[in-house]
Amino acid sequence: TNILSCKFFSISIFILYLQFSSECFCGNELNTTKRPEKECNMPCSGNKIQICGGNQKMSVYLV
Repeated sequence: TNILSCKFFSISIFILYLQFSSECFCGNELNTTKRPEKECNMPCSGNKIQICGGNQKMSVYLV
């Protein structure tokens, strides 16, 4: 999983949520509480340069 593959899975969706390096969720409402960026520390399983969340923390991408 990486940001691009998550976007491909979520074709008409504008917000991507990634966590645990490989889990992808999507939606059109941003309903989250911002946490320190350091809590999202897991590289994406499909692209180690990108960050895909953390333990019980989601990286949020607006696309």
